[in-house]
Amino acid sequence: MKFLSQTFMIRTEKGPQFIDITERVEDAARESGVSNGFAVVFSRHTTAAIRINENEPALLGDMEKMLEQIAREVEQDKRAEAA
Repeated sequence: MKFLSQTFMIRTEKGPQFIDITERVEDAARESGVSNGFAVVFSRHTTAAIRINENEPALLGDMEKMLEQIAREVEQDKRAEAA
């Protein structure tokens, strides 16, 4: 059985931020020489997530707005509890 383990270091500039890693994963698979199989992609960071969607600008914008709204609501709830 052939396999490849590879680590990508990715730095974000803001939160939330969506970074397309498709080409990196495709390159790693191609370089491995594996012609049939699957890729496992995960993040060790507690505040990062792996999302599988079309890389569609309007969708990414909507998702960013949704996450920002959730963060604002959580912050407001924390302030209300502290008052």
